[in-house]
Amino acid sequence: MLECHLRLDEQGSVDSSSQVNQAKPLNRTVRKLLPIPGVNHAVIIDERGLPQDDDTDSAARMSAQGHYLVEMAQQLGELFDAQECSSLVVSGQAGHCMLFNSGDKALVVGVSANVDRINTENAIRKTLAHK
Repeated sequence: MLECHLRLDEQGSVDSSSQVNQAKPLNRTVRKLLPIPGVNHAVIIDERGLPQDDDTDSAARMSAQGHYLVEMAQQLGELFDAQECSSLVVSGQAGHCMLFNSGDKALVVGVSANVDRINTENAIRKTLAHK
């Protein structure tokens, strides 16, 4: 049996990434966002910063950073008397991290640097509005 799997791997007949995606279904909202050009990854986190419906390492890392951004956004909102911060974008040369906060949950989206950030953000917002 092991030899059969090794041969399939060598022939390229087994696509391990598709097996991973089939094994762990993503949240419906995340599935709608991933086809947007430039969106590399998206994860929904709860108020404790835990990823929802995604137990991958990248989701764990992204949710930890997202939780930190939610807390930072709340502090900045208070500092500038803007009340609750509903969205935040952190941009760098390697890409963008977008945060959309809805109180008890937040959406964290990783976006490539080689796309128009504004158009991508608008596409994300449009997708979220049409749940």
